[in-house]
Amino acid sequence: MWVDYHLTPIPTDAPPYVLTGASHQPMRVVTYDAARATTVALDERWAIDHTEVDRDAGPDLRPGDLVVYTGRRGRTWWSPARVLHTRRRRAGVEITTLRDRSTQVLHADDIEPGLADTLLPQDGYLTDDLKRAVLDQWGLDVWCPDCGSSGAPVLYGLPASDPNAVRDETGRLRPWPAGNYDLAGCVRLGTDPGYRCHRCGAEWGGALGRLQRAGVATTAAELLLLTGCVTVETLEDLLTDYAGQPVDVLVEHPDACATLNLRLEHFGIDLPFPLRAPDVWDAVDTLLESADPDGGTPPPATPRPDFGQWPRRRARG
Repeated sequence: MWVDYHLTPIPTDAPPYVLTGASHQPMRVVTYDAARATTVALDERWAIDHTEVDRDAGPDLRPGDLVVYTGRRGRTWWSPARVLHTRRRRAGVEITTLRDRSTQVLHADDIEPGLADTLLPQDGYLTDDLKRAVLDQWGLDVWCPDCGSSGAPVLYGLPASDPNAVRDETGRLRPWPAGNYDLAGCVRLGTDPGYRCHRCGAEWGGALGRLQRAGVATTAAELLLLTGCVTVETLEDLLTDYAGQPVDVLVEHPDACATLNLRLEHFGIDLPFPLRAPDVWDAVDTLLESADPDGGTPPPATPRPDFGQWPRRRARG
């Protein structure tokens, strides 16, 4: 059957991320109608899916792209499939994909809160951050965002089964190669990463990725993660570079801080949590205006960070 589609057979015990390929593969979300689809099994795991979609949903898809099918109301989500080719039909476009039947079909309650509402209006290819968010739902966001190497999933607490086994305790194939993982402690902080790169030390995905996608910090510790700062002093340096003069950041307890205090000269401002990273820079602008009400203050010394590009946390030394 593989030869009929000019495909090289993929082992049935290969890790699921082999289908999604490298992290730069384009991806888009397409509405799926099971009544307009047929499936041809290549073996007990891999299958060819022929799906007819509306004409405006798939004409720009190219071989090698990734497509994530969802139901009409976004209640059901199928794992990413690789596009083999597309063909125009009278009523729409037929998309032929290679599908991994070992990956779980997710329902709306299984998807990260708010992600489905963000994905449904998307017209065209997803941004890199949204694509990673989608892959993360199936544990497939394995490629390091910094150096491109394959990362290792971080396992917390006592594993429910042997993490060196190809399959988990439910019989499903693990998203990573056998033996490629990092064991962490039992204490969960709510901002723990899902993956760690052994090559460059970057950490991403998991609870950390969800925090970055939400963009809202409830404590000073979370704010440091959102701004890519290791310590409060690092945040002070970042704000001082922006303002062109010293900015003091006062934090009593980073993990339980209810208010962030900023001071510039003899002016101060309190920022209650929750807050977003841009709120801090807005507060510095307010302090600069207070320090020079006549408007003679020069513009900020350095531009604001691009908060659309999520900072990646480095692994602890």
